[in-house]
Amino acid sequence: MNAALINIGNELLSGVTVNTNASWLGEQLLEIGHPVKRIHVIGDTQKEILNALNNLWSDFSIILITGGLGPTHDDITIGAMAEFFTTELVFHQPTFDALKERLESRDIPISERHKAQAMLPANAEVLGNMAGTAPALHFQEGDKHVYCLPGVPHEMRHLMREQVMPQLKQLGSGKYKKLSLRTIEYPHSKLYDTVRDIIE
Repeated sequence: MNAALINIGNELLSGVTVNTNASWLGEQLLEIGHPVKRIHVIGDTQKEILNALNNLWSDFSIILITGGLGPTHDDITIGAMAEFFTTELVFHQPTFDALKERLESRDIPISERHKAQAMLPANAEVLGNMAGTAPALHFQEGDKHVYCLPGVPHEMRHLMREQVMPQLKQLGSGKYKKLSLRTIEYPHSKLYDTVRDIIE
């Protein structure tokens, strides 16, 4: 299955933060036979999330979204997903309990914004996050799968390894071999003619 990525964050567009999530996810997905064929990097608006999903929905069976799952004002991914999948937000007690335990262990009081993190789309599979406060979400409609992951790289990678990759491996995959050729002092104009047979 081909995959697409949606990376959310104004900081990615401005260049303040390097989009390492895209390169890491591309490498991991290729290794299990789900190559990334398209990447959308968008700002923190619900309209842009919905536009990106609508643009990718008909062509891709796997869509991974990173960013916008925290307690701050620009974390709007959950609301966008509820609208896209036409569902309501419901209180998810296990998410709240895990969040409360994590914050209390660090002497951080629970706020209304934290409580809002436990309001999740009713039709989502919630994937617990042991590396942070925001859970990952999995939506499925027929043969299509959408995963929402935190944008914080170490949280995203933890959730991919522990929760998402095992599921994606079950979906079936093609087989890919990667060959790296390293050259030095060899002009590009000659390189293609030299490796043409390998490429073809």
